This record gives sequence, structure tokens and C-alpha cells, in this order.
Amino acid sequence: SLQDCVDRGLARLQFTKREEDMARLVLKGLSNAEIATVARVSEHTVKQHVAQILQKTQVQSRSEFFSYIFRV
Repeated sequence: SLQDCVDRGLARLQFTKREEDMARLVLKGLSNAEIATVARVSEHTVKQHVAQILQKTQVQSRSEFFSYIFRV
């Protein structure tokens, strides 16, 4: 299933628990503002986490990250 693919992809990455939580919300297609509301953090904090996720996976965008998850 799609969820199994996401779980396997994220398990292979060295994300902190918080980064993994944020990554799951990104993969659901939520905006930074929506993630901030769900995670009860500021939008600035979300931006920092997303930037770290993209840096760790060496991709430039959320759409590239989505593709990356299914390749790892």
C-alpha cells in the first residue's frame, strides 16, 4: 500500500522523530500553515523542519521529496 511505501522509505532515512512526523504531513500534501496547526508549532518552525528534511534527502522541493521516498 501507499502507507507501507512511505513507512519503508522513512525508515531508511536518519530523521529525528519530529522530522519524520513533519515528513509524513508533507507527504499528505499539507501546506506549512496546515502542518503548523496540526503540529501546534509556528509556521517558521515548520519551514525549518522542511528545509532540514529536503537537505538531508538532497532534494529541492516537496514534489522531489515525494518521488525520493518511493525510490529509497
